[in-house]
Amino acid sequence: MGSVLKASAFKGNTKTELLQVFGNLKQTVLWKFDEKIDGLPKNVHVRPWMPQSSILAHPNVKIFITHGGLLSTMESLHYGVPILAIPVFADQPHNAARSVEAGHALRVKYSPEMAPEVKVALEEMLRNDSYYKKAKEISKLFRNRLNKPSDLITHYVEMAIETKGALHLRSVIKQYQWYEYLMLDQLLFICVILYIIYSVIRKMFSASKISKRKND
Repeated sequence: MGSVLKASAFKGNTKTELLQVFGNLKQTVLWKFDEKIDGLPKNVHVRPWMPQSSILAHPNVKIFITHGGLLSTMESLHYGVPILAIPVFADQPHNAARSVEAGHALRVKYSPEMAPEVKVALEEMLRNDSYYKKAKEISKLFRNRLNKPSDLITHYVEMAIETKGALHLRSVIKQYQWYEYLMLDQLLFICVILYIIYSVIRKMFSASKISKRKND
């Protein structure tokens, strides 16, 4: 569940029910949990920290249960691992919804009573290999690049140093003040012109009415 929401914050029943769900699986379960748990099922392994990227890179990983943060989602795409998303806040619900729409994820609503839904979702994803195949398909597209991201980062860092800031790559928006970017100065100019035109026309009508009264 990331670093903001600690797994140890789960209520007692939630933790117990999730352990029952995981313990009934044939697969090995790795759970990043920040407290020691007694009576763990044989297939469940708990650690306060785990090398997420290295684990996702392993070819035997079948499902990644995650809160759906951006970095976790990108890592799952990179390594082609389907997601069981349990989003909590910020961008997580949006990331989870996009993953579900793309076909490589299922979503479970976070709540103290989520264990039964997690069980159903896990059974579906382990039974139906379409999520796994879709994740691998997207991963192939995601990694199909002319240059490695690490090479691009090195290139642009060196360029920024050599050109003292890579000003030629910066958006022209950076050259304007916020009110210029929003075109408020031009809007003010137009409003002034319209007000002047309105004032002139109003005075002309007023002068016309006065002249007409005098003639009458």
